[in-house]
Amino acid sequence: MQNVLIVGGGKGGKAILKILSESARFRVAGIVDLNPQAEGIRLAKNMGVQTGNNWRVFSGPHVDIIIEVTGDEQVFHEIVAACTGRIVIPGSVAYLIAKLLEEKRSLNPKAGK
Repeated sequence: MQNVLIVGGGKGGKAILKILSESARFRVAGIVDLNPQAEGIRLAKNMGVQTGNNWRVFSGPHVDIIIEVTGDEQVFHEIVAACTGRIVIPGSVAYLIAKLLEEKRSLNPKAGK
C-alpha cells in the first residue's frame, strides 16, 4: 500500500480524496490546505484523515506519492525540489486521471474499485 499526501483541499483535492479512499492500493496519509474550511479538509476530517496547512509537515519519508492540486506552480516546484525520490503528481495530471476514472465508473459501475 502506498501512502499519498494531497496538497490542496479544494474541489480537486476533495475529488482525489474520494477516489483514493475507495482504493485498496493507496492510503491517504494527509491532506493540506491553507483554508481550514476547504471542502476537502472538511471531508478528510469526517473520514479520520489527518489534515493541516503545511505540506512540509506531512511530507516525511513515509509518503510515497504527493499530489499537488493547489493550482500554484510555485508550490509544485517547491515540492519537487524538497521531495526528491518521491512521485510528485501535478494537478493537471491528477485531474486527467480523476476524469478518466469517473468515465470508467459511469460506463461500468463495478470498474475502478
